[in-house]
Amino acid sequence: MQQIFYETVGPVSQKTGFCYRTVYVHDENSKLHSHDFYEIFLTLSDHIIHNINGAKEALKQGTLVFIRKEDTHCYEYTSNKSVSFINLSFDNDILMELFSYLTDGCGSSELLSSPFPPSVILGDGDIQWFIKQIEMLNATSSSDIPLLKYRCRLLLLKVFTRYFVPLVESENDDSHAPLWLSKLNADMQKLENFSQGPQYMVEMSGKCRAYLGRMIKQYYGKTIPDYINDLRLNYWANSLLTSDTPIIDICYECGFENVGWAYTLFKKKYGMSPLKYRKNNYKE
Repeated sequence: MQQIFYETVGPVSQKTGFCYRTVYVHDENSKLHSHDFYEIFLTLSDHIIHNINGAKEALKQGTLVFIRKEDTHCYEYTSNKSVSFINLSFDNDILMELFSYLTDGCGSSELLSSPFPPSVILGDGDIQWFIKQIEMLNATSSSDIPLLKYRCRLLLLKVFTRYFVPLVESENDDSHAPLWLSKLNADMQKLENFSQGPQYMVEMSGKCRAYLGRMIKQYYGKTIPDYINDLRLNYWANSLLTSDTPIIDICYECGFENVGWAYTLFKKKYGMSPLKYRKNNYKE
């Protein structure tokens, strides 16, 4: 049985509650370990095998992983080429404050209790964004503790809301959905995407329409058109209460082309017309 090492909060600064470093290695594997702090790491190269909670997975360049206190892991390297990753460690107080601020709606319980650490593969632009955030931390005076704390917390807020929360941010349980589908679901919450309609969603997925339709039905219980229309109706209803934009303009903005059909869908979901919905729910 492989020995498991336990790392304490030592690597985390007692002054700021966090610590970050860029790791460069060649052929020396790490030891299986767990620790009493949290960490996020971003792979900057391929050739890394992540031994995590009894399983092994090959990590591609740009993989961002959230390691919880209960996780047991180590790294193995598949070639003699040097590999590198950025590691950001932070203590329990920082994470709990972040989750408290975001409320239960961020899916904190799912992020902390899933069998394997939440992870997502970043594109080149997101990788560079993350690197620049670390560079900003490096450029901050080590004696300016308040500014360091602020920048670290701001970075974690952006990382979690941009990458990890979308993995569980759904009114339906897609915790077992493929990563590509969870990512697509998060992307489709944006007006510029759902307003383009079902065919645009198919193109974004990179899958054929029939396959995507089966997956949407399996994990979200809807057809592709119903999935899109539900997002449009949510946007329309919320915009009625948060703006004074004319009702028809909002209808077109969220992607409906047939106004009569859109009104029928709205009344079916909310039990009243958009005008009545605005009058009944709007508060001065």
